[in-house]
Amino acid sequence: MKKILGLLLVVATVFGLVACTEAVQVGEFPELDENKLVEMNAQEMVDLFSTLDYTGVSSESVRIGVNGSLFVDVDNTYEDSEWDYLNEIYVPVTYYDENITDITIDAVLYAAASDQVSDVELFAEGTFDIYTYRHYSSYYGGYITEDELNISGEAGMYFTNQSIYMRTDITGTQNEESMDTNFKEKLNTQFTQDMWDEYYNEVDTIEDPSDLSGLFGSDIITLLESGDIDQILEEIPNLKVYQDGTTYSIQFTLNKTDIVNNFVDVFVAVSTEMGQVPTQDEIDEMEQTMIDQINTFIDELELDFVITIEEGRIVQIATALVFVGSDDTTSFDIDMAIIIDFGASVPKFPSDLDEYDVVSDFGIGSTLN
Repeated sequence: MKKILGLLLVVATVFGLVACTEAVQVGEFPELDENKLVEMNAQEMVDLFSTLDYTGVSSESVRIGVNGSLFVDVDNTYEDSEWDYLNEIYVPVTYYDENITDITIDAVLYAAASDQVSDVELFAEGTFDIYTYRHYSSYYGGYITEDELNISGEAGMYFTNQSIYMRTDITGTQNEESMDTNFKEKLNTQFTQDMWDEYYNEVDTIEDPSDLSGLFGSDIITLLESGDIDQILEEIPNLKVYQDGTTYSIQFTLNKTDIVNNFVDVFVAVSTEMGQVPTQDEIDEMEQTMIDQINTFIDELELDFVITIEEGRIVQIATALVFVGSDDTTSFDIDMAIIIDFGASVPKFPSDLDEYDVVSDFGIGSTLN
């Protein structure tokens, strides 16, 4: 129960930051208009971030949406030896180990934080497909072990009126054995104010809202305050600022080309610092080497990170990542988006919560009368 309460507290308090307005489309990745791209000097950036309003800490609601897929396939083949009891000698053995993970998820979580447990709410629902497979074998002894898990379905968790509820509708198999799970249950323990206070006081809050280091780190803020905007852009490559009235969007992007360029810049800077200024041919050679090495591992990389500020409040943080690649033993494909909207209203809870079975633990059939 303590773990559940701690999870609720962390989600509700850490992300319950500031209010959101209708200008931002809740749950939607922002579409930025290049015509709104602006140049800001160091002082303007300092002013923008130093005046952010954090008065909504622990008192506003938040929406966190996660959507995407993850695929990882790891194949390992290695040589070792085993003791042959019949011939009383060590014999060479080739082992093969394959692990596959394939996950698709579409989930949303709403949380309303408060120092009063009666006002705390959490609403989480999602659908998912999960497949895992492991094959392990020895070419000498013929030893083979396999484990396969395949589940899909939907689930929900709710915290309201100081009680926590869970529902699942999941079908699946593990090694061809059914793992279907379908229940609607309510934990028999109601969370009291004293219980909430105990955990609420353990969560760190922002001590000084004017401390910018919590946003970008002390090095970046030092550069901002020094007014050296060129250095800032070197520290945060591909940083853009968009302005539409009182709404600011700060975007950071990264791809394969950016990695190469940044590495080459570091190579030139380090070589110059050591008194060995590289020639253009050496720079070109280094760049091509980096391109070749990255292309052998990364097929695709696109990172898009956007913070939206409206009237002095952070209203949305959005991240999208596409990362595809492989090497001699591993292949992976990640396509994921996470969008956090501050101030989004918690939806209405399911109307049948009063009909949920009361249990001491979720999912083990411990129904209480």
